[in-house]
Amino acid sequence: MLRLPLQDGHRLRLGTDISPVSVLLVFLTTGPVVGCASLSDGPDGGPVTTVACGDNLTEDDWLLDWELTVMPTQEIVAGEDFSASIDGVAKLSEAFLDRALTLIEGRVQELNLAELNATVHVYDGASGADVTLTADSAKYEYECELDGAECDPANRNDDCEQGFGPNRCGRFVPLPTSHDCNPGGFCESRGKTQQCELNDFCISGDLEIELGEETGQYTASPGGGEVLWGWADTGFEVRDRGPNEGTWILPMPAYSDPTGPISLRVLAGVFPVALECTMGVDCKGPYGVGCVDSLSSPTPKEALIAHPSEPAF
Repeated sequence: MLRLPLQDGHRLRLGTDISPVSVLLVFLTTGPVVGCASLSDGPDGGPVTTVACGDNLTEDDWLLDWELTVMPTQEIVAGEDFSASIDGVAKLSEAFLDRALTLIEGRVQELNLAELNATVHVYDGASGADVTLTADSAKYEYECELDGAECDPANRNDDCEQGFGPNRCGRFVPLPTSHDCNPGGFCESRGKTQQCELNDFCISGDLEIELGEETGQYTASPGGGEVLWGWADTGFEVRDRGPNEGTWILPMPAYSDPTGPISLRVLAGVFPVALECTMGVDCKGPYGVGCVDSLSSPTPKEALIAHPSEPAF
């Protein structure tokens, strides 16, 4: 039996007619690369910060819109040390969440976030160690699943009293929903009356998981020019021949595998979902290598976040 959350904090028990595979599929990613070209365009022609992911269930490519912000805390001068504030958001789109509700007949309104790594690399114009962002600890605190009491995961759930069923210690991230299912209301205006009929609510927007801000320490290259940042290229193989030459070959990770530089682990009820990712774009998009199938390809330097480095005087 799978317990799923209701709005008032109680949880619904679903029978075994719910397929574990169906439950897992809805928590994978924003969707296949097909139809996601807008993620690769960058805002107003700006930098592209999407990541390409492989999951533990399918052999498909998936793109996630993980926003990245890099702001130098001082003027960058060639040959000199400087620091930069690094922040970001991992996002699951409204369209993905809509699809999730068509796959699960249940009132799923939160995810249990097990682990999230988002590593940032400086690619050109400076040297410095990679910076790994994680879910913002101030916004996503550990709490007992059933009563919301504060808990410490190091205590092996001893902080959470055992009541009706397991009372896990976790970080439970609510999905964006609206319960305005009235005629002419919010859900109907978004064409989501079927969601209301099935769940008594509808998805109201994107799910954004905020990352905790960190500071990177760098030394600008002596030659000046631009300093380029992006999510880490985690070293996955690319196809070296055929109509999809130059596209990523993404892994099928196991939940128990060590997490990589860009990775996500989510518990959907009791079912584990694993994602391993690298910086990437839609191979058919404006920054892609060109391909036949719907795959992802490495992000080129011209699509990275750039800040100017001034010459030394």
